[in-house]
Amino acid sequence: MALLELLYWFVPPGGEVLLIALAGLFLMLGIASRARVKSFLVGLVLFLLLEPFIVGFVLSLPYPLQLLVTAGFYLLLFAAVGRLLFGKRVMTGLKVRILWALITAPFRLLGWCIRGCLRLLIGPRRRELVHVERPARRPPQPGPPFDDPWDREGW
Repeated sequence: MALLELLYWFVPPGGEVLLIALAGLFLMLGIASRARVKSFLVGLVLFLLLEPFIVGFVLSLPYPLQLLVTAGFYLLLFAAVGRLLFGKRVMTGLKVRILWALITAPFRLLGWCIRGCLRLLIGPRRRELVHVERPARRPPQPGPPFDDPWDREGW
């Protein structure tokens, strides 16, 4: 989503004329290209024409699906703001990380549950059961150029 498309979500009802004027101003100032303004205006007109059908369709969905559609809308809005602020490459990397976290979350949860059940059934880990006495570490030996690291007079 571009800046012009992002602005539409923050405009009150009936403010489409203001959006068209802002698109023209952005075009005159060179902030947006002609193709971008054209695609924004086409999208705005399509959205205005299809808005009653979209709202009716979303309201006819069961409540959990309405929540999913709403969550998807907010994710798209987050992606648009992120692309505007941070750039396309940064947001692509972030989306990949978020998708990977969502894909692996059930498996991590399953592993957590299995480890928890095993700890309840078996008890503490083996390394906590067996205490091994380790030999004491030797103190470090002074090396050249000094025999004694604190005696620098002989150097």
